[in-house]
Amino acid sequence: MPPCSAKCGKNAILKRPKTGDVLCKECFFEAFENEIHFTISRAKLFRAGAKVAVAASGGKDSTVLAYVLKLLNEKYDYKLDLVLLSIDEGITGYRDDSLDTVKQNRDDYKMPLKIMSYKDLYGWTMDEIVAEIGRKNNCTFCGVFRRQALDRGAALLNVDYLATGHNADDIAETVLMNILRGDLARLSRCTSIITDSGDGIPRVKPLKYTYEKEIVMYAYFRKLVYFSTECVFAPNAYRGHARMLLKDLEKVDPAVIMNIIQSGESLTINATANMPTLSRCTRCGYVSSQEVCKACVLLEGLNKGLPRLGIGKSSKVKRFMQEKENNATWASLNKGILLCTQCCSIHRSLGRHISQVKSLQKSSWHPNQQAMVYTLNGSGANNIWEHSLLENNSKFMKKKPNPKDPISVKSEFIRAKHLHCSFTFRDSATYDEGLENELGKQLHASVRTPNLETSFRLIVQGADPNYFHNERGTTPLHIAVKTEQKLQVELLLVHGADPTFPDAHGSTPIDYAKKNVNKELLNRLIENQYELTDAFIQYLTHRKPDHHNGMHFILPQGGFESNPTSVNKLQKMKNALFEQLAMDVFDEIDRRETEAIWLSCVDAIDLTVVPFLPVDSTLSKHRNQGRQKLARFSTPELKSLVFDILIDTQRRQMLAEKGPNKTHLREYSSVADDDPLYDSVAPDEDYVTLPTIQENSPKEKTSMGKVGTDKPPEVVVEQLTKQLQQSDSTILDLKAEVNQLKAHLETLKYENIELKTRLSQHTVPDNNNSINGDGDSNSLQTITNGDVDLRQNRKNQRPSSMYETREGLKTPNWQILKNQMKQNEQTRNTTQSLYGLVPDSQTIIDCTNLITKSIQHLCKTINDRDNEDCLASGEKVKIAIAKLATILPKVSREVVEGAADGLRLQDKEGRSIKFLCDVLPLLMVECSSLQGAHKKGDGPLIDHHTGKIREYAFLLAKQTREVVARYSTAQ
Repeated sequence: MPPCSAKCGKNAILKRPKTGDVLCKECFFEAFENEIHFTISRAKLFRAGAKVAVAASGGKDSTVLAYVLKLLNEKYDYKLDLVLLSIDEGITGYRDDSLDTVKQNRDDYKMPLKIMSYKDLYGWTMDEIVAEIGRKNNCTFCGVFRRQALDRGAALLNVDYLATGHNADDIAETVLMNILRGDLARLSRCTSIITDSGDGIPRVKPLKYTYEKEIVMYAYFRKLVYFSTECVFAPNAYRGHARMLLKDLEKVDPAVIMNIIQSGESLTINATANMPTLSRCTRCGYVSSQEVCKACVLLEGLNKGLPRLGIGKSSKVKRFMQEKENNATWASLNKGILLCTQCCSIHRSLGRHISQVKSLQKSSWHPNQQAMVYTLNGSGANNIWEHSLLENNSKFMKKKPNPKDPISVKSEFIRAKHLHCSFTFRDSATYDEGLENELGKQLHASVRTPNLETSFRLIVQGADPNYFHNERGTTPLHIAVKTEQKLQVELLLVHGADPTFPDAHGSTPIDYAKKNVNKELLNRLIENQYELTDAFIQYLTHRKPDHHNGMHFILPQGGFESNPTSVNKLQKMKNALFEQLAMDVFDEIDRRETEAIWLSCVDAIDLTVVPFLPVDSTLSKHRNQGRQKLARFSTPELKSLVFDILIDTQRRQMLAEKGPNKTHLREYSSVADDDPLYDSVAPDEDYVTLPTIQENSPKEKTSMGKVGTDKPPEVVVEQLTKQLQQSDSTILDLKAEVNQLKAHLETLKYENIELKTRLSQHTVPDNNNSINGDGDSNSLQTITNGDVDLRQNRKNQRPSSMYETREGLKTPNWQILKNQMKQNEQTRNTTQSLYGLVPDSQTIIDCTNLITKSIQHLCKTINDRDNEDCLASGEKVKIAIAKLATILPKVSREVVEGAADGLRLQDKEGRSIKFLCDVLPLLMVECSSLQGAHKKGDGPLIDHHTGKIREYAFLLAKQTREVVARYSTAQ
């Protein structure tokens, strides 16, 4: 072997194709790595401390790129944060095997790995696409989808750069292909070492001047693990012909590759050439030279069974899409789809809480909101709801209805699809806080890009639009507003994002819009903040408040009278109940307005109407009944109710703005508004008899213009402030008294435990001395999970404003705040109703769950032989059963009212409670005895008492389950 050209004294083992030098292995490594370092430094590809995603396919190029970047990063201290990003195209026998190599590289190089799949992004795999299109044009689909998938993955990873493994041979082939095709646009940018993806994440090519043969030799001598099998669909690719031509030219002159690249770099486009103008796709927001990007066109053709739709002239595509959209006359905002009249009738029957339906021609639309719906529909949002149906081996072998099928068949399918979400994608992992955080972080990253379909997919999978990112201190809406992604903002608002939610520094999305001086986004956020009151004002006056000039309320100047009795009852309502009433009336107004548009459509005459608000399964039975009773209100009666709600809303806002608790507007009370104040709700008769009241008492009429104007506003505010101060003083006194009672209760509890422990050492009490006896019945009723019942003490407490609460969180932990909001909302929907006094089965379930958990904790305690504190666990069981005993008899009386077998059912409930209370002292005695046996270290006695505790715990659990079963049957 000849000596090494670097004169290191070693023999050469290879000859470099690029320079012709003969080198030993070590000198080749050094020359190869130094050239890449020189390329990175000269072109300034990275900035220090940047996060870089390496596009990893498992092949030689991406493997060498990842290895060399890691090596140079450590050697020259680039301070780069490197991650691997891989795309799963869904090619059996190729990509599934190469992904194993990528995962091996992840472990070897200790880099994080993110895998994006065509199936998740587009609903199609390449195997399925080839089955539809054939092998002739399949690389067109793969190339377009792969480029967009890489950009989406980079956005989700929140990286600063995307590094690809394009080598010198690849770039020279691309130059030849663009010359042969006459594609000047791509020819002008294909040799750039840095290209803009359009989403603000540059693509870089560190291997631009590296020959493919040298990459193979480097991987071989470094013993790198890479996947060398060619794609099964590659032989039919057009690039293969360009590669063959380049190899033939390289045989004649090895420098031809660099010559072609340098020629492309020196290319100057004539100013008179007709170059396309890059803009944004109107559907997905991706960079495109056409109105609709290539990816959306190809996906549209696949979804409609016309896979060759995207292979051809754009005029044909536009014509097809225009015809498709012309057939739809309705849209569902939160589902992101366009609807025909028949499908719309089914969506309306589901309820607004399932599908928010609007007419495309006759409803009022904000331009951004309508663009959002069209974009989602065009990017295949319907496939997200039919994810399982599109899989080849899906267990849901359900046939999608045809347009000619009867409406009953369509109704069954749509209910399964949208009401039960039977076909949507769900992660196989259990939905817990960890998965929720992962989805929230992905949504947080996605909304800063124009990829609307990705954000929608995450929301469908369960991402929270109000997710608070603990590390960044913001919600997705903050990021969307900051990056001025208008369609993303609309998507988040439709799904419940709060424009007044503060970030870690107290700034709301509205404040972000003000900083960006984006008046359009600012006005849109403010409009959403007042969406409910704007709808009420529009319903009464057909006018819209001018929020831009600070006028948020427009009250009618005549034609409406306020009923003092009903207004007084509204003012007594607590915030939670008042909000529920306002939301229900809002839904009823929306139903009536949509119904009016529906009846005006000729093709909707023969279809069913929605005479009242559909049932919402998340609400209690009695609130659903109350919502449906709103349909019985005539138009004047409903307008009077809306008028009164507007008056009280303005009053509550004024108190919130000028009251002493303004500093706590964004904090939430830890005390639930669960007092039974439903007798304060204005009944139907208050509005039905309104004309009679007006005729009999003309002096008591209070016109719209005179409401709240009998006294100057300053005097009213001063009086209200004094009342608030008095109420606050009363609250402080009550709190002090409650604290004293709590301390006294704790002392009594400890004394009670000590006395029972002493008594249990002598004899077991009989049933007459059980806690169900007369002597202890009063004390039993006072046990409420260790707290004192404050309902009697709180009756003099003032109702808080609609925008303020009584107490705030002690620490600004927004994730805990969000969870508490969810719990409060669940409490409103399950334990309280705006229209009835009877709690639903959720109250019983909560109590029984508490018993079950306390029994489980007790069993866990006795299983731990080193744990001697089982008496405290027994006390938890006692408290849980006592809570059920205080609730169940009252509930039973309400349930059986008017029932033929009511007395028998109530007797069964009484016997069940007595049985629980009889077994409970036996359990407590055994717990005390077990604790004594632990102190003595008596093993056989410990086993005896442990077995007894298990026996009594089983009896308690069994009886509790029977109580729940009987109550559920009665319901």
